Amino acid sequence: MPLSRTVSSRTARGFTLIELLVVIAIIAVLIGLLLPAIQKVREAAQRLKCQNNLKQIGLALHTHHDALGWFPHPGATWGSPRGSSFTVGGYAYDNWGWMWQILPYLEQSALTNPNLSTETVAGTVVPLYQCPSRRQGLKYAVTVDVQVSASQVLVKTGTIVGAMDYAANLGPTGCNLQTNCTFGFVQRFTRLRAGDFPDGLSNTLAIGEKYVEADRYDGLDTSDASGWLNGANHENLRTGQNQPKRDNPNDTTVGGGGNTAFFGSPHPSGFNAVSGDGSVRSVSYDVNLQNVFRRYLNRDDGLVLDFGGM
Repeated sequence: MPLSRTVSSRTARGFTLIELLVVIAIIAVLIGLLLPAIQKVREAAQRLKCQNNLKQIGLALHTHHDALGWFPHPGATWGSPRGSSFTVGGYAYDNWGWMWQILPYLEQSALTNPNLSTETVAGTVVPLYQCPSRRQGLKYAVTVDVQVSASQVLVKTGTIVGAMDYAANLGPTGCNLQTNCTFGFVQRFTRLRAGDFPDGLSNTLAIGEKYVEADRYDGLDTSDASGWLNGANHENLRTGQNQPKRDNPNDTTVGGGGNTAFFGSPHPSGFNAVSGDGSVRSVSYDVNLQNVFRRYLNRDDGLVLDFGGM
């Protein structure tokens, strides 16, 4: 009997349409579950970087104090010439504010070179001055009045400046920048020293994140238009007269310059701040305004501060 061999061949079978749709649906569900977790991890990393920025700023404040004997001050009126000075009580003060004054202690000494133009300095982004949750490397154009002498103001339009996200504590309540607010971490026309904080540096907010409307990160918000290295202006100074709040693209309650009254941030739970002793903490948007937050901004109220209420 002849030997016969039966050859069987198998043909590969692909996915049916229904199976393919099921696989796609499963992948979509997995992505949907993973995306919030990825976003949380990203925000946690950005928040940590923001806190590190403030930690470096806090160290620079103390290095400035160690080198010169006082903490940086707010500077003169906005638009004053860089490197020029005004004299109060026999002391000469830089017109430009605290952000510019601590640059040598943030490895940015080159930006204090008197041979650089104001436009060059103002147009340089200092990475430590920007929160990564909000914007990184952003510059924008503003209209700037630059005072070139005691009697002359030169108007320059379209000046390119680097956006900034941090502001110094001017005090617990609102005050005019032209007046000498006396209870914050910085004080106009005054060189504050470590001994000028009766409540203690650890109980006084030094620098914190500032509120910016979320749809104005491109620099078009007029309340954010002067937040660069210049002298005393609302964008690098804040008071504690209002409840801190999270960046909000739908905020219509205080447009334009009204937003200069708020500390705040893009972070979900609260804004980051560095105390006068260099320690960094998060301040909740729900912090008690009267009995906790304003006490944190007042260096000399003699009241007990409960950080558990932050």
